[in-house]
Amino acid sequence: MATRREKKRPTPPARSSAAGLWAAIVLSTLLSIAAAGWLTRAALLWPAVAYQRIESDPALTQRMDRAYARRLRKSPDLFRTVTLTRFGELLLRSWRGPRDPAQLADQIARRRESALPGDPVAGLYEIAATLLRAERDASQRQAAQARVVALLRALPDGPWSHGQVPLIRARIDATREALAGHFASFAWAASLAWLEADHPHNPLVEYLTPRLGELADRLDAGGDHDLAARVRRVLYRWLAAWISENGPPELRVLAADRLASLLERWRDLHPPAELIAALRNLRQAYRTAAGRWPADPFDLPGRPALTPDAARRLLTAASWAAWIASANTAALLALLTAGVLSLRRRSKARPLAFWIAPLIAVLLIVLGRLVAPWATSSSLRIETTTEMLRWAGVCLATPALAVFATVVIAAVRRRNAVALAAGLWLGCSIGLVAGAWSLRAASAAYVAALEQASADPLKTLAGPELSATQTQLQRWQPPAGP
Repeated sequence: MATRREKKRPTPPARSSAAGLWAAIVLSTLLSIAAAGWLTRAALLWPAVAYQRIESDPALTQRMDRAYARRLRKSPDLFRTVTLTRFGELLLRSWRGPRDPAQLADQIARRRESALPGDPVAGLYEIAATLLRAERDASQRQAAQARVVALLRALPDGPWSHGQVPLIRARIDATREALAGHFASFAWAASLAWLEADHPHNPLVEYLTPRLGELADRLDAGGDHDLAARVRRVLYRWLAAWISENGPPELRVLAADRLASLLERWRDLHPPAELIAALRNLRQAYRTAAGRWPADPFDLPGRPALTPDAARRLLTAASWAAWIASANTAALLALLTAGVLSLRRRSKARPLAFWIAPLIAVLLIVLGRLVAPWATSSSLRIETTTEMLRWAGVCLATPALAVFATVVIAAVRRRNAVALAAGLWLGCSIGLVAGAWSLRAASAAYVAALEQASADPLKTLAGPELSATQTQLQRWQPPAGP
């Protein structure tokens, strides 16, 4: 009987260890899959990711365009804005391109008469087209000058709105309608709408402002003081309206810069020095804010970072999640490698290695949380090769090498590398869930901040200076006459 008892092999502990090992592997698999889903959903909220999806799917682009066109057909105000935008594109092509200015002037005059009669901004475009035609054809200068004077005398005194914001809101609504079910957040739709708004009226400000200023000086020198004063009032009220009206920041800053230059020439009108200083300060504040964070890796290209603090927190969360994901992947690969190698020889299960491994994983994850802010501290940009290598080396290579080194040392010392790798994978999988949750929260906060900032980008970038400028603009008006 004793001999039989001695021949019995105490297998339950071994079976228990194996069952625990397989349970840990199954749990790690489920956690990794859940975390991967969270990470994917968080990344799909970023405008830059959504933009790449739109660019690669022409059907989505066509759906957006159809939804946008339906809104334009329903609104006369949007039709006016689209017409003025078209005028800006035509002026740019004639001024900087090969288009014939004579055709431009005739086309704008006909379109204005049929679609926008009495619209002051359309009148400014017709004046610009007429002046450009005279510059290109000397034989038309006398007739052009008479036409410009007639247009200026008949030009209504407002409203000077360019209407870009309603057009941008229509684009936002159309984008969200077309991409329903594709994680189209308001922030992403707003980013795309502001980017596509471009700067259609910048050529009008750049071209017409100095030429009307020179015309006012010639009229004043020629004795026509009333018309000269009217030209100056038109310039001031037009540019002041575009500075105050919400719209593309570059357009508002350009209008402020051109108006400051005009006021410096109109010293005889005694414009307040505070007004000129406020206009200059607005331009400088915008350039400083845009230059401080020249790019946002999660927003669309071509826009300064409107929410640098939220973007930095998101970049830190993304770097931490990448750190944990790299360690998690390395632990899985190490587990597979150790499992294949263990088939060649039997080894006793050592539960201690399995329980120590999650503690090692926790220390590695905490280290990643401390390192992630340092890895992204220099800039929001990760564009150059040096920046990319630094980020990849810190956030991807370091945790993977640490995991592999731990498993290799265990294998060399003839410890149970399989149990160690399984424990590491379990710890990293739990950490990956925490990292995915952190990234998801940071993405939601970033999207909310970007939505709020996109309501008025210039106010976001240069709020105090914009308020001071608007106050000064309301306090002064050019005199009505001599």
